[in-house]
Amino acid sequence: MRYLKLAAILFALIALGLAVRPANAASSSCLVSPDTSAPVGTTFWIACDGYAPNVLTNVYAVEPDGRASGINIYGFFPTTVKADENGIATFYFVTEYPGFYSVPIGNYTFVIHALGLGNTVINEHKINIEVQSRAENNSTAWLYASVDDYVVTFWGGGFNAWEQANVWVTQPDGSKCSGLGIDQLSLGALGAASSSLWVGPETVKADADGNIAFTIVFGSSACIGEYMVTVRSPSSGLAGEAGFAISGLSVTEAGGAWIMVSPDSVPIYGSFFAILGYGYPANTVVNCWLTRPDGRVLSFLNQNVTTDGSGSFATGASLDDFPPYTSSEPGTWHATCATPDRSYLAITSFTGYGLATDP
Repeated sequence: MRYLKLAAILFALIALGLAVRPANAASSSCLVSPDTSAPVGTTFWIACDGYAPNVLTNVYAVEPDGRASGINIYGFFPTTVKADENGIATFYFVTEYPGFYSVPIGNYTFVIHALGLGNTVINEHKINIEVQSRAENNSTAWLYASVDDYVVTFWGGGFNAWEQANVWVTQPDGSKCSGLGIDQLSLGALGAASSSLWVGPETVKADADGNIAFTIVFGSSACIGEYMVTVRSPSSGLAGEAGFAISGLSVTEAGGAWIMVSPDSVPIYGSFFAILGYGYPANTVVNCWLTRPDGRVLSFLNQNVTTDGSGSFATGASLDDFPPYTSSEPGTWHATCATPDRSYLAITSFTGYGLATDP
C-alpha cells in the first residue's frame, strides 16, 4: 500500500510537471513555474509533495528585508494551503495587481509546513524565489531630479505639446526597504499621488514646447535609498525617468545627554523594552523615536517623556509589530531622544532578532 501511495505522489508530480513544464525546481520535492527567477508581474506556481492527504499546511514568506510575513493582507500568496488526496500542496505567488500595487523586487523564501501536536513541524519545504525588476524603455523623453532633503524637484522635456503624462514612483530594492505594512502601502511602483509616504501629482501637463516640471515631497517614514520616478504619456508612449536618493535627515548628538536600551537585544515580535536616559535638563519634555534598520523613522512610534529633577527619565517602548498591518525587521535599530530644540540629543543602538524558526 505504501508503494502504491508513493507511486501516486510521483505520478501526480510528474503530471503536474508535464502540465506546466516548470523551468526550474526549488528542491527535489517541489516544483516552481515558470522559473524561480522572473520579473515583477509574474505569477509563480508552486507545488510541494510529501504531506498527509487533505492536511492543512501553513505558508509564510521571508521577504527581501529579512522579515517573516505570516499574515498576507495584500493577497499575494495564501497563508494556508490544503494538500490534495495525494499529499501535494499547491499555491500561487502573485507579484503584482496591475494599477494597484506589487511586491518589492528581491529574494523571497517561502516556507510551507504542516504542524503536529505541540506545534511540532511534521513536514516542511523552503522555496527560494527571486522577483526581478521589469525591463522597460523609458528614455524616449528626458527627466532630471534635484533633491533637497525630502523635497525632490523634477523637470523634463521631449513630450508633445500640451499632452498629459502619468507620474509614478518606484521604491528601493525590497532588501533595503520594508514592505507589507500599513505605513508602507506602496509596495512597488505607485502613482505619485497614491501613497501616504509622498505627495506629488498623479499627472502633469506639458507646455507648448513639450516641457514638464513638478515636485514630490517625501515623508520621514519613506524608505531611505535609491528611487526612480517615471513620467509616461499614455497617448504617445513618450516617457522619461530619473533616479535619485533619499538620505533622510541627519541627527547629531549634543548636550552631553546619554541613553540606553535595556535589554539591548530584543525579539522583533512581541518585544517590550526600556529606554533610560540622563544628562538632560530637569523637568523637561524629551521626545524619543526609533529608527528601523532600513533607515525609516515612523512617526507613530514617537513618544514624549518628562525628565525628573535630576534630568533623568525611564520609559517603555516596543517595535512596530502590529499584525496584520505591519511587522518589524531584524537588524540594528536606533533609539534617539532629544529636547524639542535638539540642544540635548542622544542616540543608542540595539538589536532586533527574528524567530528561531525563520529560514
